[in-house]
Amino acid sequence: MQPVLHVAEFVASTTSLPVVTLPPVREQSLAISGKSTVSRPFSENTHTVRLYADVDCTIDVGEAPEATTRSLPLGAGSEAYFSVPAGLRLAVIAR
Repeated sequence: MQPVLHVAEFVASTTSLPVVTLPPVREQSLAISGKSTVSRPFSENTHTVRLYADVDCTIDVGEAPEATTRSLPLGAGSEAYFSVPAGLRLAVIAR
């Protein structure tokens, strides 16, 4: 099975607690390989993304991102939350 990066997009929380509001606005699964894979643009309602990686990888976020092995690392089996502007994309590559 191809390793993937699971991406869940969330709206802004209405509480001061560090939580996200379920269900996600949208979910994407990006193939992780030796080539940079780019997501669809984040939804106009997206404020936060949750990332979960099947394998060690690196990520990049931007209008036209290209992940390289020198981009922000994300370890296998780890999850991370990031605030992101709507409309941007995420790229992932194996490391």
